[in-house]
Amino acid sequence: CGGNHTIVVQTNQVLACGRNDFGQCGIGSKEAPPSLAVVVEQPSSEKHQVKHASCGPSHSMFVLGSGELLGCGRNDMGQ
Repeated sequence: CGGNHTIVVQTNQVLACGRNDFGQCGIGSKEAPPSLAVVVEQPSSEKHQVKHASCGPSHSMFVLGSGELLGCGRNDMGQ
């Protein structure tokens, strides 16, 4: 998915694993998860659920059911 990390979108959870030195896994820290870590439990509301995820070299982007776009990770150059 990304440079050295992966995001997995499931019906009930969003998971992440891999390198996390810029917070690109979205787990709330910069520690690398030892295995697949739960980023978020999917809420029951369709508009707040993560529908798609995309990973860059050191950032991740998430599209919610409402169409809102969220991101995490490296942002020292406005990415």
